[in-house]
Parts: sequence; structure tokens; C-alpha cells
Amino acid sequence: MEVENTEEEPEAEESTELCKMLEKTPHELARLLLEKEKECTQANMSLEAANSEVQKLKSENADLLLKLKIERFGLTRYSTDNTMIKYYTGFTNYKLLMAFFSHIRVMASTMQVVYYVSSEDISQAGR
Repeated sequence: MEVENTEEEPEAEESTELCKMLEKTPHELARLLLEKEKECTQANMSLEAANSEVQKLKSENADLLLKLKIERFGLTRYSTDNTMIKYYTGFTNYKLLMAFFSHIRVMASTMQVVYYVSSEDISQAGR
């Protein structure tokens, strides 16, 4: 028992559509061509508008990320304000502060830190 395939193959659909197109007059074909050109033009305009919007949003995102980086608490927050750098660190500008920091970074990482431990006993040393 054979099962019939009731679905048309894609090639058959295309050939049927092509046959219908060939039955149309040149005037109708020209009108269809103009309609398709208008659709393509509208699609291209929509694509250009979407691309423009994407570029605008990327630019806005980059600006906001930069603003967030600057507004976080830390030295980068004041990197553009020399008066605040001077107030908080004593250095005249951010560039000089970072140069000093990079110079001492190696030694600071190997420093041994000793904390003061209070004791209840009063020392009589030196009396």
C-alpha cells in the first residue's frame, strides 16, 4: 500500500508561481516590479534607521560606562580634578600620583606590616 504525498514540493510551488507571473501582461509585471522595488527601498530605509539607532545606543553605552567608571569611589573618580587630587593626596595631579604609586608598588608588595597589639600590663621599662 503506497501513501500519497499531498504536500507540494518547493520546486513545484516555485514553478507554479513562475507560470502565474508569465501569464501577466508586461504592464502588470512592471507594476509588480515597482511594488517590490518600493518594498526593498522601505526595508533598506528601516535597516539604515535600525543601524543608526544601534550606533547611537552603542555610543550612549560607552559614555555611560565611562561615567560609571569615573563615578565609582576611588582615584579614577578624581582623575580629572587636580584640586581634589591635591586635597586628598597632596600630589599636584593624577599623573604624578600614579607615577609615584607605580614606582613604590614593587616595594609596597614586599613590605612587612606590624600591627600594634594593646596589652593590659603596664610596662615599667624605662622607669
